[in-house]
Amino acid sequence: MDSIEIVRSCSQRTAGVVLRSDLLAEGMQPPDIRRLLASGVLVHVDVGIYALAASVPYFQDMYRCRVLGYLQTRHEESPCVLTGLSALVLDGLPVWASIDDICIGRDHSHGPKSGRVKNLGRIPSDQTAIATCGPVGPYVAATAARSVCDSARYGPIVNTVAAGDAVLRTGMTTAGAIDEILATMRGMKNIAMARFATSLLDGASESPGESASRLRLHRLGVPAPTLQQEIYDEAGFIGRVDFLWEKFGIVGKYDGRFKYGRSNPAQRPPEEVLFEEKRREDRLRAAGYIVVRWTTEDLKHPERFRRLIIGAFQQAARLRKTRLAV
Repeated sequence: MDSIEIVRSCSQRTAGVVLRSDLLAEGMQPPDIRRLLASGVLVHVDVGIYALAASVPYFQDMYRCRVLGYLQTRHEESPCVLTGLSALVLDGLPVWASIDDICIGRDHSHGPKSGRVKNLGRIPSDQTAIATCGPVGPYVAATAARSVCDSARYGPIVNTVAAGDAVLRTGMTTAGAIDEILATMRGMKNIAMARFATSLLDGASESPGESASRLRLHRLGVPAPTLQQEIYDEAGFIGRVDFLWEKFGIVGKYDGRFKYGRSNPAQRPPEEVLFEEKRREDRLRAAGYIVVRWTTEDLKHPERFRRLIIGAFQQAARLRKTRLAV
């Protein structure tokens, strides 16, 4: 086999992760590995861990490979529990921002972990479960509720909200179960931050972008919107909107990057999606609603996002004043 075939074979055996030790065992030499990295076939994930570049288009894929690589290469004799975002991402849950540390739970008497592995301390056995992930085999992970709580203690908060919303939406746990876990963590580091972050969770959010939007809106101090509200006009059903401020007559819409691309979930032509979106927006405006839209780029620039939202509320105030004057 040539070097690329070896890499692909190793990747298939280990859920997309390519271990340096496996490449060397297959007869490759360090210069061969360096050439694959330089040519862009492989990307560096962590010490001794690589991935096929085509298999990690987003930071979440890269982080998943790091966690898988850690599970396959760790040699500690003492048991540990995968928790926080590390456990949630391996469960297929979404995040919004990049992640650095791998989070584990183990008795601190075994000493702190070095590098980018964060030891959060012992996790009670009734807050753990056995999980499996392809070639990694069985491993111990914190329950979804405990993982959300640990994520909320160490942030970033936007990732806790994105993953926590998805946990609630998919029924992996409940808000009550999260509150019960938090009650057992009284006195732990960053517990106040965890209570605040988990108070923001809402399973009605349908994407990480919507979750990030809600966090931005909260920080702006605007009234909390109703999520996924159906709107009708005289002709019937217009659509289900992401955010609705009924009192102000404002509809908010987060435009994700996948909706209009060829990879949109419904596999519909982008021009068809755009046309229907325009028709829906025209009907909303005709029904008296102000429509404000934003994108991922807007969320990345808080001042730009603030201008969009505050501008919509100012427009609503002017319209209300005009109607009262008539």
